[in-house]
Amino acid sequence: MCFNISLLSPINWELLAEDTGIGYDRAPGPIFHSNAFSNPLHPLLCMDRKGVHILSRWGLVPRWAKDRAQALSMRRSCYNARGETLFSKPAFRSAARDSRCLVPVTGFFEFREVSGRKFPYHIRMRDGRTFHLAGICEDTNLLSGGIERTFSIVTTEANELMSFVHNTSKRMPLVLPRGTENDWLGADSVQETLQEMVLPYPGDDLEAYPVTTDLSRRGGLKDPSDAVKRVNYRELEQARLDDAY
Repeated sequence: MCFNISLLSPINWELLAEDTGIGYDRAPGPIFHSNAFSNPLHPLLCMDRKGVHILSRWGLVPRWAKDRAQALSMRRSCYNARGETLFSKPAFRSAARDSRCLVPVTGFFEFREVSGRKFPYHIRMRDGRTFHLAGICEDTNLLSGGIERTFSIVTTEANELMSFVHNTSKRMPLVLPRGTENDWLGADSVQETLQEMVLPYPGDDLEAYPVTTDLSRRGGLKDPSDAVKRVNYRELEQARLDDAY
């Protein structure tokens, strides 16, 4: 699962373009914490307009949705798309085939459960760089009256780090290793190749640390930057000590 992401600035977009071979038209402002359930806008890089960020609404609406009521209902269940069944689920298979995208982030959030209490963690690259989550997208005119792009983040099994953090569901977003972004976007990428990319992130360059439990507070944080600041919890330290024995 992945319902919370961050995209901070300043970002070295020139360096990012060097790393990925993808150009960028402008840098979005800092997003310290974005929650899927508020249906936020987020910049995407898409198959049909490479090199241009398209502000898109989180919560995919399949192209076959018939009316606004169905669109709203589908959106609530399409914040994530399970990678293992991406090409078989009716809500996702056409987008998986024809309309894949990259979701640029500098981090995402998951919750670790300890003694019946959930603690949010921020997961990011150790060097703080921007990276990409695999996504799929669809255009719809059923939400706002105009054409709007909507998207879903692809998920996969957790790697070792995320099995520790997300210790109940053991899932994680599909983090694309650097250099594979164009493989995900490529119009000539066949289903078998794309399906083989649905794997736990293999690198050891991700890190995770606990952040404020006020993350889910109604009305948001007084200071948005608090979302990505490390917080130490006695319960987590005690759990670490217990695990050592």
